[in-house]
Amino acid sequence: MRPRLKLSLAPAFWEMDPIKEFQPICRELLSQEVGISSAEVYGVSGQKQYGIDILARNQNNQPYAVGQCKCYQTFTQKDIANAASEFLTHFDCWYRQGVRKFILFVACDLDTTQQQNEIIQQTQQFLDKGMSFEVWSGSTLRDRLAPHPDIVNRHIHSQEILNNICGPAAQPVVFSSNNLNTILTELRRALKDPDRYHQDIEELLIQEARTLHDQIINPVSHYGWTIKSHDQTICLEYLNHLGAISERLIRIILALIKGDRQGQFHREIVDAIGVLAQETRPLSTGFTPGIPEVRLYPLVLVTFAIFIIGVERRCYSLVKQITEIPFRSNSSKQNRLTLMTAIDLIWDYEPHRFFEIAKPNNIASIPTVIQEHLLPYLNDFLIYPSDSFWKGEFILSLVYLQANQQYIWTGLFLYSDEAVNVLEKFVKPENLPGELFSKIDSLLSEFDQISREIANHAPFGRAYGFHSIAHHVYLNSQ
Repeated sequence: MRPRLKLSLAPAFWEMDPIKEFQPICRELLSQEVGISSAEVYGVSGQKQYGIDILARNQNNQPYAVGQCKCYQTFTQKDIANAASEFLTHFDCWYRQGVRKFILFVACDLDTTQQQNEIIQQTQQFLDKGMSFEVWSGSTLRDRLAPHPDIVNRHIHSQEILNNICGPAAQPVVFSSNNLNTILTELRRALKDPDRYHQDIEELLIQEARTLHDQIINPVSHYGWTIKSHDQTICLEYLNHLGAISERLIRIILALIKGDRQGQFHREIVDAIGVLAQETRPLSTGFTPGIPEVRLYPLVLVTFAIFIIGVERRCYSLVKQITEIPFRSNSSKQNRLTLMTAIDLIWDYEPHRFFEIAKPNNIASIPTVIQEHLLPYLNDFLIYPSDSFWKGEFILSLVYLQANQQYIWTGLFLYSDEAVNVLEKFVKPENLPGELFSKIDSLLSEFDQISREIANHAPFGRAYGFHSIAHHVYLNSQ
């Protein structure tokens, strides 16, 4: 493989041996992706490969992503369509095994409008089937190889090409950038060597939590008001403000949960959320309606996000730690409240007032507002954000019910038809771990009873989703 005269161009990957060099470098690069525990070449010469060349497994050692390698100097719009079609012939086989991502590795660049339009079309076709479609062109391969000089050196024996891809020397990870995408890139790199960058990640999380905490405790003067009338515009402004300043911390934490295979950073995540749980809101019964009602909102956003991806990835030890975070307030007669009890404050004292004002139809539940803010952040981390949201919220509701032993918030599982199919498949013993729920049988029975009461009083008869059947579904799945 020869260096190219114009260094701005991607290396000539098509000059590599397709089987002995290009396919192995793609396999090793895929194995470095966050959430992937291993990647292997699928099949040898003469064996049927069912539309793939590489099979990657997740941290549970289950098939998750597959790759198809095309080592060509030119790769047309039609070639892209044919490669996709080659895999789609065997789609059902791979989908049943749990594969949710298809990656087309192409040695050359794909810059023409025809090529890009075909990629867009195939991406949508795959999404419609419940699977993501990615194309790693020559330029993309160079970008993804940049943090991995060891991989480049193993497969491309040229110092000039190594320097072109990775730079003259690898730089250490320092979380100093204000650009979120850069931080997440550095974070992914650090997750490959977590022991080395443990302190950096810890400092990053705690600093982000403190920054967010300072802003919600001391909001800028533009938001320094209290609600004395139904001013919907100001309510929406304040909610958008709180959502925006929470996004960075949420995305960093989700990137950690997704890539932290051994759970090494659970303590740091819990500590960061603990920062947010300090002095968040006064616990007085005679407060003035307004900002105090929603100062918990960023904390709830982060908690929901951790439950969603934590449940999806079965990070139940982290979920358990989050539920036990102490919430402190000087104005409270109780010195220590758990986070689950603290979140209940959003529902206390005219619980829906602020959110009802902020929503045009005046009947949206708080989880509905939270979902609208969260789902855009989750698209980078989950194939089915809505399905994962319902699972996470259901577990969160059970944890909340177990902690408070009386009331359960009016979650989306009560209000959405789409939630029924997801939760009926989800409510099984293996998905409701004993480390979280000591008496799951009686807890689900209590959930059904409270759900029926909520459904009977739901506005406009909207509680037509998953309620009153959780215990029955659980018993039938054993």
